[in-house]
Amino acid sequence: MNKINPFIQNDRIKVYKINSKSRIVDIEDIPKNNQINPNPNIKTLKTEAYLELDKSVNLYYSKDLRIVLLRLSDTANKILRYIECSIPYGSDIISINVEKFLNESLIKSRTSYYKGIEELIRYEFIAKSDKLNRFYINPFRLFKGCRSTTYPTHLQIVNTL
Repeated sequence: MNKINPFIQNDRIKVYKINSKSRIVDIEDIPKNNQINPNPNIKTLKTEAYLELDKSVNLYYSKDLRIVLLRLSDTANKILRYIECSIPYGSDIISINVEKFLNESLIKSRTSYYKGIEELIRYEFIAKSDKLNRFYINPFRLFKGCRSTTYPTHLQIVNTL
């Protein structure tokens, strides 16, 4: 039995390495009454992070996600996979070329396609827009890109590091 995942054995994940230094002043050394501490206790915080270069699509966890995914019909699953592979970066709208989808998925019937679309709408992966075969993507279920950049006015700060 392999001790390492065979898919990564001979390959590497391409990343940017981000090094950061911050200088932090101890709260006790913050000036009080306009008096500056001549010897403040300054600490340097070094952080290191990695940013992957490969494009990815995030599927966000919710309590019902596994059950919903397992209950999707084959057609709805194929449409969802098509959306995952076609979604533009940072966008919450997808236009589906029905003929291309039917051809690539080997699904013969437009009726099956529309039933799959209705299923994805019912499970809140997508919502109808004002145009035929154009849909809003639920960014709480699925997104390609950085949601905090795309929706800066919809952030809820839960903690500060």
